[in-house]
Amino acid sequence: KKGHILIGYRLEEEDTDAAQFDYEGHLATVGLHAPIPYDSIVNLSYKYNERDYDSITPSIGARRDEERHSFKLGLTKDILENLKGRIHYEYVNNNSNLPTTDFTESILQVSFAYFM
Repeated sequence: KKGHILIGYRLEEEDTDAAQFDYEGHLATVGLHAPIPYDSIVNLSYKYNERDYDSITPSIGARRDEERHSFKLGLTKDILENLKGRIHYEYVNNNSNLPTTDFTESILQVSFAYFM
């Protein structure tokens, strides 16, 4: 089994019916997928997403700006010959000058896959 490193960039342009929701965004990603001892694989990633809205948001009287940071950690382990278990944790921190869209989020997921 081989590991790999991921580096990516995405440009976003959103054009909606309501001008206050139009934005230009940038998403940068870096990640690592690596085999580790005991028939396991670790996945680590970080994403940075920035959105600059084109028009004034009436509730704040300014253009809306958002920054989102996402961290992910996953561990996959062979349990039996055809069975894998996975635990995955994700943390998201969204910062905005529109207070109603500020949030932090933590997600924990456990799953199993059986290969036939």
